[in-house]
Amino acid sequence: MMKGWAYLTLTIAAILLLSSVETTSAHEHRHVKMGGKETEWVVGWYVEPAFVDQPNKVSLRVVIEQEGQTIPVTGLEKFLRVEVTTGGKSVTLDLRPAFRDPGHYVADIMPTVPGTYIFRFFGTVNGTSVNETFDCSQGHFDCVKPLSSIQFPETPPTSRDVQNALNSINSKLQQLDDSLTSLMSTADNALLLGAGGLAAGIAGLLVAIFALRKSRRPG
Repeated sequence: MMKGWAYLTLTIAAILLLSSVETTSAHEHRHVKMGGKETEWVVGWYVEPAFVDQPNKVSLRVVIEQEGQTIPVTGLEKFLRVEVTTGGKSVTLDLRPAFRDPGHYVADIMPTVPGTYIFRFFGTVNGTSVNETFDCSQGHFDCVKPLSSIQFPETPPTSRDVQNALNSINSKLQQLDDSLTSLMSTADNALLLGAGGLAAGIAGLLVAIFALRKSRRPG
C-alpha cells in the first residue's frame, strides 16, 4: 500500500515538474564557438508544429559538454537578440530565460502568415561576435502552417480574411463617395448652366416685349 502511495506521489511530482518547465521541441542542432568554448545550440519553435495566429516563441537552448557533463550556458539574454524574417519583413526581439530551465532562451512571437521563417541570432559574447542564421526551409524545424490545416469541421475566416474584406468594403465605399461627389458636381454645373440659360431666355423675352410695344406706339 505504501509503495502505491509512493509511486503516486512521485508521478504527481513529475507531472508538476514537467508542467512548470518551458520545454522545447526545436530540432536544429549546431556547434557554435563563443569565447573560446565550443557550445551546442538547439533552435526552433517553442511549440511545434507552428501555426498561423497562434502565440508561440522562438526557442534557443545553449549548452557546453564538459567532462562528460552537459552544462547550460546562462546569461546570454544580456548579449544576444534574435531577428525573425519572413516574406521580406523582419522584426528584432529580445531573448529571455525560460522559466526554471537554465540555458534555454525564448522570444515571444505570434506568426500571422504561413511560410518560411528565418531566425538570426546576433550579438557579442565574451569578445566573440555571434551571427548565426537558422532557416526552417532546410527542414530541421517547422515552417509555419495555416491554421486551416487542423480546423474541423468548418474553417472560420482568419483575421487576415476579415481585414481584407474590410479593406474591400472601404475601397468600394470610397469609390461610391467619389462617384456621388462627381455626380453632385455635374448636377451643380448643370444647374448653373440651366439658370444662366433661363436668365438669358427671360432677358430675350423682355427685349422682345419691349420692342413689340415700341413698334405699336403711334408715331
